[in-house]
Amino acid sequence: MVTPWHIWVVGLLGLVWSAGGAADHALTFFDVEAYTSQMPQGMRTALASYPPWMNIVWGLAVWMPVLGCLLLLGRIKTSAWILGAAVVLVLVAGSYNFVFADPPMNQVAGNTIALFWAGATAIATFLWLYARQMSMDGVLE
Repeated sequence: MVTPWHIWVVGLLGLVWSAGGAADHALTFFDVEAYTSQMPQGMRTALASYPPWMNIVWGLAVWMPVLGCLLLLGRIKTSAWILGAAVVLVLVAGSYNFVFADPPMNQVAGNTIALFWAGATAIATFLWLYARQMSMDGVLE
């Protein structure tokens, strides 16, 4: 089957978006001062106090889409499963940050972070649904 042109657009834009999330995670996790010093102090404190399982969830939620988009660009069917798992992880991380964390992330970092998270969830869901459709259409092998 001929690869549709839009797979390159979606795959590349998804990869750029996902790489931004992965870079944010790496710079924050390794506490690169030039990066983290620009965050509100409450957000830095909240991120530093994550339980170990949440660091794993956050890391997987941002790094799996990088892999998923690379696999999508390679027309590999597994991309849909990886992007779908990433959606679940994004939802788990969001639930922790905005429902179970004390205080919730939006209280320490402002309401814009909640809007950003909602947008990130929407993009992750779109990437998963797109890859799933490409798989069902036989574009991914």
